[in-house]
Order: sequence, then C-alpha cells, then structure tokens
Amino acid sequence: EEKGNLAGGKFFFFKFQLTYVQENGAQSERLTQNWMCQLISAVRYMHMRWIAHRDLKLENILLFADKSVKIADFGFCREVKSEADMSFTFCGSKAYSAPEILLGRAYPPFKADEEKGNLAGGKFFFFKFQLTYVQENGAQSERLTQNWMCQLISAVRYMHMRWIAHRDLKLENILLFADKSVKIADFGFCREVKSEADMSFTFCGSKAYSAPEILLGRAYPPFKADVWSLGVIAFVIVTNRMPFDERVSSNTIIVNAQQERSYHYPRNLMISEACQQTIDTMMTFDYENRPNIHEAMNLPWFDIMKTFRRPRNDVHDAFKQHY
Repeated sequence: EEKGNLAGGKFFFFKFQLTYVQENGAQSERLTQNWMCQLISAVRYMHMRWIAHRDLKLENILLFADKSVKIADFGFCREVKSEADMSFTFCGSKAYSAPEILLGRAYPPFKADEEKGNLAGGKFFFFKFQLTYVQENGAQSERLTQNWMCQLISAVRYMHMRWIAHRDLKLENILLFADKSVKIADFGFCREVKSEADMSFTFCGSKAYSAPEILLGRAYPPFKADVWSLGVIAFVIVTNRMPFDERVSSNTIIVNAQQERSYHYPRNLMISEACQQTIDTMMTFDYENRPNIHEAMNLPWFDIMKTFRRPRNDVHDAFKQHY
C-alpha cells in the first residue's frame, strides 16, 4: 500500500490491484464491471493508436482511492502496423498469456490484449520511449532538455511529496508524446518511504542510471537515488551518450568512474556552464551532499520552471516526419 503525507494529513495514494484482491477477496460483479470498463476503455484507447500493451496483468494495474484504475508498466509495448501484424516475442506472464503465445506461435498482439481496437480516423503516433527518440535524433537542445527535465522533476517531486520513490528512473521508462509532453512509466520498483532518513536495501534499476551507493551494495536513501538517475537522464538527452559504461567487468569500475567524474561534455555541442553544473550537482557522489528533489528543482539551469513554457514545434515536426 502506497501512502503519502502532504499538507499535514495521511491519505491513500495507490496500491496494485492484485494486492487489493489478495487482501479483500473476490469482488462484487458491479465493482468488477466498473473496473473492467475502465480497463477496456484504456486498452481500446491504445489500440486505436496502434499500440499493444502485451503485459496486461493485475500486477500492472494501479488502484486509486477513488476506485479508478490505471494501467502501468509499458515496457513490452509495441507499435502494430495493421490488424494483420503479428508478434513473435514472448511477453508477459504465463498465467495471463493467450494460448498462441504459450505455443510459441506468431500471434496478433491486439487479440492477446483481449480487446480489439476500433480503428477510427486513421493512424497516428501515440508515444515513443524517450530513449528511442534520442537515439534516432541525437543530442537535444538545452531548451528542449530543460523542458523535458522540468516535467520529469515536477513528476518525481509529486511522488516524493507523497513519500513514494520510483527507484527505476531511466530513459527506457519515460514516454514521449507527440504533444511534447513526457510521462514516467513502469512503477514496478516503487516503494513507500517512511521518512527522509528511511533507507532501501534492494538493488533496483539499471547500472547505467544507478547511484554509487546502490552499486556498492550499501543501504541508500531512495529519494536521493532518484535525483542521481534524473541527472543521468539529463546528461543523456543533452549529449546522446551515457556518462558511465555499464558493460565493464565490475561495479567498482563504474563507481570509480562516478567518483572521478570521468564523463565529459562534447565541446562541439557548446553546452552551457549552467547546464553542466546542474547535471554535475544532481550526480554528486556523496548522497549526503546531493540535492533532494526540491533542491534540484531550484538549481540555476531549472529557473525555467518559474516561467514554464512549452518547447517549439521541433518535436512534433519530428514525429510527423517519421510517423
């Protein structure tokens, strides 16, 4: 159960629907109808935009205090080119998988999601993973990176104010929409944090985005680890390269590189000093000196937060060009 503490009161944030059913037993037909109508509507929305989820299960459905449900974890999503388009990859959990998937055959992913989309109005792009966009389009401008990072920091701040740490922030878990907005996905490693001093002991996330204290196998403050990951994300967006190589033989090598700040900003990109200093500060090696999410929001490079503006149409134009 995920709880938050904001404005002096304790309130319910969300829990995974599987947990709710396990704790409360079989649900009434009326409540089940309500939840299923919401889920079918959500999946239909995806299918109308030619996106198949491919990992629908109770563990990936969030139940909120107002009895609304939302689908999470879009890691296995894929674009479907037509009704006849087939998938060949085994995705999801066996308990929820359609027979054609378990048999190892090519399968129509929409039918595996158990909801066929009404294809009204023609094809348009729904979202893509931010990592894919950066890989395809290279280093992004500071202005656009600022805009995306302001949205991400605002989202993480919202979670932290409700005492929830994400613990798996990376470009692969950020969705970029055609209207230039970004949204965080995949809440599988989220956990409740009881206080600022509360520590985590579980290794979560990807090495390339992990803070040094995690790679060293030590107890770590999950909120500060989220800030480190955001610093890595900003670096990748603005340079189109990873600051640290996770393919090395041991975590110690990565940690040494983190401590020595072995990464560098390509001169040809002419990245401003304010940008570099902000990213460096978010990737402060000692977590005690690393800013929390509220302090990160006030770093010089994020002054744009005070006069937040949407970026130019360059992202939307790129979507139209490729899709």
